[in-house]
Amino acid sequence: LEHLEAVLHTLQQQVLFVKLSKCYFGMLGRHIWVTFSGQGVAMDKAKIQAILDWPRPINQSNAITWSLGLDGYYERFIKSYATLALPLTNLLTKDGFGWTAQVEEAFIHLKQAITSAPVLALPDFQQTFTLDDSSTGIGAVVSQLGHPIAYVLKKLAPRAQKQSTYVRELMAITEALAKLGHYLLGHHFIIKTDQKS
Repeated sequence: LEHLEAVLHTLQQQVLFVKLSKCYFGMLGRHIWVTFSGQGVAMDKAKIQAILDWPRPINQSNAITWSLGLDGYYERFIKSYATLALPLTNLLTKDGFGWTAQVEEAFIHLKQAITSAPVLALPDFQQTFTLDDSSTGIGAVVSQLGHPIAYVLKKLAPRAQKQSTYVRELMAITEALAKLGHYLLGHHFIIKTDQKS
């Protein structure tokens, strides 16, 4: 209720109006591919089933459709998404479409990750945020009290993949700050890294 009170107070201060017939309070909300509730943000179960039923891509066009659907909406739910999806995203290059055992394995693992993706916590701006980078590629998670709020991952270009570990970890932190700055800007946060050098 305090969030609702804050929104209504801000609307009043800014002399903004809402139409009561278009307002819903205390209900489960849906937005394209996700659902919002008091527990947090989760993948829409109907969309998850559609992804699980999706047949194996047979050409580059199918692979692009699959990739765009996941990249745009669900990458923030899946830890190490970029690493898991790498064999599939490599199908999108101009070198052509070649379905291998490694690609098949990635396809299956990604579907499994979708079914077990966590409900992302809603941020509490009174609590400290934790930004923890990943050693399994370039990625990071923003969390509070051990509950993930969002994952951020990025596929590296071949040249960037050759960088040293500490440079890649710095790149992960920089990417996370750029993509998740709206959570962190103006709030206390801790950056955790496992890099020792």
